[in-house]
Amino acid sequence: MKKLNNKIIISILLFLLIPIGLLGFIIYKSQNEKNPNKNIANIENELKNEKRINIALFGLDKRNEKEKSRSDSIMIASIDLEKKTINLVSLLRDTLVEIDGHGKDKLNHAYAYGGSNLALETINSNFDLDIDKYVSVDFYSLAKVIDIVGGIDIEVKEYEVDQINSNLVEINKIENLKENTDYIKEGGIKTLNGRQAVAYSRIRKKGNGDYERTQRQRNVLKGILKKYEKQSSDNKFKTNMEIIGQISTNIPVSYIKELGAKISSDKEFKVNQYMIPYEGSFETVTYKNMWCIEANMKANIKKLKEYTD
Repeated sequence: MKKLNNKIIISILLFLLIPIGLLGFIIYKSQNEKNPNKNIANIENELKNEKRINIALFGLDKRNEKEKSRSDSIMIASIDLEKKTINLVSLLRDTLVEIDGHGKDKLNHAYAYGGSNLALETINSNFDLDIDKYVSVDFYSLAKVIDIVGGIDIEVKEYEVDQINSNLVEINKIENLKENTDYIKEGGIKTLNGRQAVAYSRIRKKGNGDYERTQRQRNVLKGILKKYEKQSSDNKFKTNMEIIGQISTNIPVSYIKELGAKISSDKEFKVNQYMIPYEGSFETVTYKNMWCIEANMKANIKKLKEYTD
């Protein structure tokens, strides 16, 4: 178990959720809210009766507007309102699972095949869960948010420099820019612009593989949050508007507002971070010419229940 700063994790969750509640009128048309007329009193009663809320969080890897998104980052935020804990569980994207209509494949491919509905169904059927709430954010498009707040400060390790520049080649090609645009010369504390931050968050071949990659993605979110808190009211509104464009969810706006207020007002919440499959419960294999993780699903389902039930 790895513990992170409680304030940081809670703030990141609220950073993704609260703008939806604050600007709910903008996105009502795009929501699949089952009960749009449910009032705040009903939502408050619902939250009082719920002991635990599980929300699937998807970070999407989308290189251009036409590309179908794979879920580059997959997490479950399990919020225990009674015990005042938030378990943030990362599901490794390369885990081999059964995807309805597509057979055995990597977990992150489910989102590309069938969007949030199939992604949720795949998580539930393979890990014996019943999650019905999700939030997805296009990390690639968050580059715009990063530029709005003036870039983010990241400690770039020397072995990450070449990987950032290599990823920038692809980004520059998509945006019709010169190959070496925004190249980084050396490591250290750097203020990364949006494009550089995306290149940083996509590093995978150096360091501790996918484990360190998820840490980089959290570093980017923390960097955005830190800069966001220093913005003027006008710039915060502009940032919120941009975040709205990158977030999709099936959670009612009123529900998000009440849940966000409940978490942010309660200083006793503790945050734990876990990983599934857990260390020692899987092996790496090659399946259909893909590098994959083959897990002991029975053991991991049992472990995941400890974090989400």
